[in-house]
Amino acid sequence: MIFPTSPHTAAYNRYGYNDRNELTTAYRYLGDDLEDTDDPVPNEHFKYDYDPIGNRRGRAGPPAQVQNVGGP
Repeated sequence: MIFPTSPHTAAYNRYGYNDRNELTTAYRYLGDDLEDTDDPVPNEHFKYDYDPIGNRRGRAGPPAQVQNVGGP
């Protein structure tokens, strides 16, 4: 199988953290310029939420990939 070449073969992730150093965002972008966020990778953007004691309450992201991470 032959795949077409892409002008964007490099990609990078940007992560965000809150004051307690908990992961709050994870975004993926195409390219190799870490300051250029003009070309996001579809379905590769996630947000995370925590309760006051640090348990992850939920995650927002692509509908097909979101799963419950806490309890029932």
